Amino acid sequence: MVTRRTGNSQCPIGGPPDDLFVSYSSVTRTQLEQFEVLLDKNSSETGLDKFLRDNLSVLVNSLKVLKTGYDGAWIISKQHIQASMSSIQNGLIPDFIVGGCNSCCFSWFVLHLDGAHQKILTEDNNFLYFNSTVNMAIGQVIEYIDYCAAAN
Repeated sequence: MVTRRTGNSQCPIGGPPDDLFVSYSSVTRTQLEQFEVLLDKNSSETGLDKFLRDNLSVLVNSLKVLKTGYDGAWIISKQHIQASMSSIQNGLIPDFIVGGCNSCCFSWFVLHLDGAHQKILTEDNNFLYFNSTVNMAIGQVIEYIDYCAAAN
């Protein structure tokens, strides 16, 4: 992988712009505690979205679970996507696209937010299923990925 330097990290040539770089290690305990309070209070999608846009390092730290982002992380918010991709239907715009770079590759993740009060699963006849809200969100993300794949 051919890279260019971005801050203290390497970014693939042709990768995301430097101004979308978010430091992986800049998250504070206070930010994580504030985010936990929002989740505990069942905050709305709007409240979670505003907090994450104002505290991008919290979102970047979710890449740890996916074992990427150690060599750099970038976040593209809905505002950037709408400005640069105005031809996409409103229903297809994700809340965030998060990119993480590690020693072997660069990975992108499409994120759709809902309020913390939303239940993820529903039970029917002793079986657990994704509820309709989650199914719609999954469908939206798949449509966006299909759109991006067709555009390349």
